[in-house]
Formats: sequence, C-alpha cells, structure tokens
Amino acid sequence: MKGRKPTPSAIKALRGTLAPGIEPTPQAGAPDEPNHIKDDPIAHTEWETTCKHLESMGLLATTDRAILELYCRAYSDWRRAIEMVAKYGDVVYADKGKTVIRESPYTTHRKAAYSQCLDLLRELGLTAVARTRLRTTTKKNDANPWAGLLN
Repeated sequence: MKGRKPTPSAIKALRGTLAPGIEPTPQAGAPDEPNHIKDDPIAHTEWETTCKHLESMGLLATTDRAILELYCRAYSDWRRAIEMVAKYGDVVYADKGKTVIRESPYTTHRKAAYSQCLDLLRELGLTAVARTRLRTTTKKNDANPWAGLLN
C-alpha cells in the first residue's frame, strides 16, 4: 500500500478538516486493561496516564486496546533498557575496558523501543506535532482575554 496512512475521523474533526465519510464510530471509553499490563508496574502506570490523556481529548475508544497495549509494553521495555544501559554501559569492551567491541545489546534494545514508542505515540495523536494538528471542540472564554491574569 502506497501513500499516506488514512487519518481517523476523530483526528480530522479536531483538526477542523472533517469531510463526510463512512468511517465506523467505536464506543467511547477506556478499554479493559490486559492482565500482563496490570502485572507490569511501569506499563500499568503508563496505561492509566495515556488513557487519561486520550480521554481528556475525546480520542479514547474501547477498540484502542491493542494499540495501547503495544505502546505500554514498548514504553516499559524502553524504560528497562535505559536502566540496563545505566547499569552496564552503552558499549561492550574487550581488554579490561580499553577496546570497544560493539554497542551494548541494551543500547540496541533501547533504540528499538524508543522508535516503537514514538511511532505509537504518533498513531495515538500524543506527540507535540500531532497536537498542533488538532483543533478542540471546546471554546475559550473570549469575553475578556485578561480575566484571571492577576489571580
């Protein structure tokens, strides 16, 4: 398949570029958290945080379980790889630390998990660039732009 990935209608609506379409509308709300995510403290915390952010933007649907699961696992892997690189270093040495043999497997894993996280965050609309493309449906109080400035 060539060309750009199709953009979900919820994202188009927030951008203000929604054209009538036939895209199905999934049920809004948080999906059930898988047990293996609950058992991983890092993934569990990220699941709750990400669901909260997506829900506040009106982008969370019960059908988002799989992509959230993939993202939270990748995030947890990335955090653990960071810890291992901090503990063992980012390269493997020979000759008692004089000659570099190769990059540490933990560094390689950290880079892969980072790339996965970033791709999935873009898919979910949770990067800074993705947010600049969104338009909210809530309106600010335009009556007095200076109201509350001195509070």
